[in-house]
Amino acid sequence: MDLPIDHCRLLGVSPSATADAIFRALQLRLDHYPNQGFTHEALNQRGELLRKSADLLSRLSSCHRACEMWPPNVSYYHHAAKSSFYVPAEQEIGGLILLWEAHAPQEALRLAVRVLGSFKTPPTESDRVADLALLVALACRDAAREKAEQHCYDTASNLLQDGLRLLQCVGRPIKCCQLLDQELELLRPYQIFDLLSCNPNDRSAHDKALDLLRALIYDYNGSTAEEKVRNSTILDHQEFKLFFQRIRRFLTIQEHINLFQHHYEASAHTGFPAVLALTASGFSRRKPEQLTEALELIHLQAKDGHDALPLIGCLQLLLGDVLKAETSFFSSNDSDLRRWLQEYPNDSLAAMCGYCHSWLSTYVLSEFQDTRAVSVDLEAWFADSDVQAYVNSLDRYLKQSEDQNDYSSTSSIPLKKTLDNVSSKLRVAETKIASGVRKRQQLLSMVAVVLTLSTFGIVDLWLRMTRLDRSTSSSYNSEPLILGKAKDSRSVADSRTGTAIPLMFPPIKPLIADNPSKNQLSQLLQGWLDGKAAILAGLKDDRLAIVAWPALVTSVKSQRGRDATANQSQKIKASINSLEIISRTPLRIEVRAVVNYSDQRLASDGRVLEATPPTTLNLRYILGRNGNLWQLRTYVSNS
Repeated sequence: MDLPIDHCRLLGVSPSATADAIFRALQLRLDHYPNQGFTHEALNQRGELLRKSADLLSRLSSCHRACEMWPPNVSYYHHAAKSSFYVPAEQEIGGLILLWEAHAPQEALRLAVRVLGSFKTPPTESDRVADLALLVALACRDAAREKAEQHCYDTASNLLQDGLRLLQCVGRPIKCCQLLDQELELLRPYQIFDLLSCNPNDRSAHDKALDLLRALIYDYNGSTAEEKVRNSTILDHQEFKLFFQRIRRFLTIQEHINLFQHHYEASAHTGFPAVLALTASGFSRRKPEQLTEALELIHLQAKDGHDALPLIGCLQLLLGDVLKAETSFFSSNDSDLRRWLQEYPNDSLAAMCGYCHSWLSTYVLSEFQDTRAVSVDLEAWFADSDVQAYVNSLDRYLKQSEDQNDYSSTSSIPLKKTLDNVSSKLRVAETKIASGVRKRQQLLSMVAVVLTLSTFGIVDLWLRMTRLDRSTSSSYNSEPLILGKAKDSRSVADSRTGTAIPLMFPPIKPLIADNPSKNQLSQLLQGWLDGKAAILAGLKDDRLAIVAWPALVTSVKSQRGRDATANQSQKIKASINSLEIISRTPLRIEVRAVVNYSDQRLASDGRVLEATPPTTLNLRYILGRNGNLWQLRTYVSNS
């Protein structure tokens, strides 16, 4: 055969090289032979061809120097040095190896396939066929890499698949097939991207990409962390995340959900794309049940060490669970979220809604092919009848599931009863506003917002966060702020001077028991009530950090800041009357408590601005375990 390569390129020397330089290059090539596993006979053929080429070039070089004054000889020399290289049939394996070494893998592959196809019967020369099979594998791999460098990833993958089929027909070494298989796996993410992006309207290419994507997800979820480290063909977490960020915009939401429907529990990292797909689908199609499913899945991220609290908070807010959402937002360590919340120091609800709106528009809906045009309208979401019906039934659903989830409904108050409660509170507010505390128009605007939020059973909490009036705030608290037991309480401020007087509270110990008793839980909750009331009375009390979640502590301190701005304080008396454990797990305890309660709102001069007579409150508390420490995570009205 004639190799499409000249002698200079074959040996790796310049046409103007001297004889000494040619022989040095020859020795270097003989010493550095390919060690991929060729037989001794094939390497000998390679060496013989190198020597012939070096001998020819050295003789032509001597002739050129002797006759360099005669131009026709120079032309002859260049023609001979650059002519194609003829290889006898008995040395064709060596010639193909040299062609592959000269960085011509596609030509070497084409000629090797021609040689294999020349066998009229199954070959019996095992060494020769083994060398040809290895050469096909190496040339096929390098040809595919050349195509990949040109960003023709699908063409490169097809080359590798053709090479695999040829090797299987020859029935030759498994090692060669493994070489191509490994290269094909490395190219698979790029091939998927190539098929999805090059021609979005090509349905066959799109379907082929989806099949490859399913296989990639299956391999990713079926491999342990150690296997991913050992096997470079398996994407690690960061590579997997970046890859899906690139291809997500070429997939519809339903395609995304179908891809991950069997892999939700397999990996936290495949759970995250599923969370985004379910959120986009649920919000755009007004299916809140898909947001509940996304909320369950996203807890995998938290277990994997990621701060998923901002995402959890957004989903809880969309499901009407404002108190839980506030706890999640203020417990997060995300620096961007903290800066966002600091821009709304006195309106956490507006901060949460703004953050949720930004998250949906930037990171969720815009990432999928069929939701890019969907606008984020939270008002329309909350006004949707299907969303209202689902949120209203969420608490009943959670009770039927026996509290298997780590979150619960904000309130168990039926919708009609909630609306009646809101109406009565609004009538009280309107009476006080008529006396000059607020303008009527301001009331009416706030009433409209309250009626919208009340549909989701979260009005009590919303009123506690964004009060209609600072002077009427105590009327809206679903759990009044409490200052210890009545028999132990002293006046918060002297009625003559308005100076805060230190109060004595019993010390509280961190609750670290694995299975706390009712008495221990009662002491923890009483510590929460006493510490919370002390802060609102204007005193410094550090016990809340022991008994309560950081978000609750932040909320109490914010409330005290608003009172201080108005030059007011609160005097509250309360005690735990009775306590009943509803459910208990190693990391979560839910209790129902009856609290004896009364309060007074005092001006800076000690005047009583408002007072609530002694009454009892039915409250539900949820405690969680932070390491070994039990703390109050949230509470809701249980009336």
